[in-house]
Amino acid sequence: MNSNRIELSVRQILTHLHDIEKIAPRKNFRIYIPSKIADSDVTQELLQNEAKKMMDFLGLTGFEYDVTYACTAEGVAGNCMNNGAEKSVHIQVSYDFMDNWTSSVAVLAHEICHKVLFYYGLYKPEPFGDMNEVYAELATIYFGFGEIILAGYNKDGLSLGYLTAKTYRKINLLVCVVCGNIRSEVLGHLGIDSMTDRAVKLWESEEEKAKLLQDCFVKAEQQTAEYHKNILQAEKVLAQCKKDVLAEFELMDKTCFKDFSLHRSTPLQTFLFIYDNFCSKEYHSDMTESMNRVLCESLYTLHNTYQQYGDLELNNDSVSPESGKSCEGKSNKVRYVMMECPNFHYTVDTQPWNVAALRYINDKKKEEEEITQRKCDKCTKCLDQKMLEKINAIRSDATNRIDDLKRNERRRAKEEFFAKMPLLLRWIVSRYI
Repeated sequence: MNSNRIELSVRQILTHLHDIEKIAPRKNFRIYIPSKIADSDVTQELLQNEAKKMMDFLGLTGFEYDVTYACTAEGVAGNCMNNGAEKSVHIQVSYDFMDNWTSSVAVLAHEICHKVLFYYGLYKPEPFGDMNEVYAELATIYFGFGEIILAGYNKDGLSLGYLTAKTYRKINLLVCVVCGNIRSEVLGHLGIDSMTDRAVKLWESEEEKAKLLQDCFVKAEQQTAEYHKNILQAEKVLAQCKKDVLAEFELMDKTCFKDFSLHRSTPLQTFLFIYDNFCSKEYHSDMTESMNRVLCESLYTLHNTYQQYGDLELNNDSVSPESGKSCEGKSNKVRYVMMECPNFHYTVDTQPWNVAALRYINDKKKEEEEITQRKCDKCTKCLDQKMLEKINAIRSDATNRIDDLKRNERRRAKEEFFAKMPLLLRWIVSRYI
């Protein structure tokens, strides 16, 4: 026995039960009914006869038996003394249970299942010895001793076994439903977890298990195919994005770093670069910012999904977009660092990618909350006021533009008139007036 009880997940239970099923399959599941013996009448001979009855129930005949009550170490309910493939059974059950037939049979079933697993070769060497106890507990229920375990491990205030009480109930329910075709309502309500409850109800809803397996396979195959198709489509889109990005890098390298120096460029070269990359590409810039937001949100969503089902860490590595090699930055003290590789100069954001993603998601949530908050009786009034302010701002801007045009026109007319004046008169005007 172990004071630190082990809690097994449903996945672990099913996986370990399948290990047992592979070596000792039970085609016809039956529940073992122990002999009815009063606690006051328990003897070693009755215990040995019960051991033989259990082995016959398992279909293992021709074994020699040495099953006794004995003085075991403190906290040890029983021992299986021989763990080989020989056809002999040597088991000790603690004297503590000699006046408790229900618990004696439960301990006996556990030790016999040790022998069965040893006999079939399912044995874990040290340092995985505890797994032998887990397999033995699972085997007692798989071989039909579940009711004995549930009753004997918790009789008269005892708390025996290596697993938690909840785990024993989960194992017994799954074995009885799946192997014994016993309806779950007969065993009581489910309530293990939503996924297990759903699987059990699905199992009970279809008599033809082969058809159920086929339907599940078809559904899983469709989901996987859809998943794979979407990944391929995403790869195409990302390949196009990468191609466009590399073209932008090449353009910037050509116009900025290759043809002229930032510090030695002529005014026309500088203006041409500004014109090409800022003024004439407003639409392209908007598209790029929009795509960056979409990619950022997609990364954030995918990362969160993967974190729920497995490990995935995305790091903002400083890697060249062309060569794929890590590059040294000119400075690591600022957020944006200029990186260099043989063919490209580019800037990398040194903050983790998910900082930007979280900021975007949070900003979006705040915007939605603000919109929801504005849904009140005064919303129409607020919107009308904002619209009025916007209209006034447009009018003010238009008025300023008209005034600028008028001032420019007056200045242009004055300069034109001044240019037509005789040179001497212009000199006199500029000199004395």
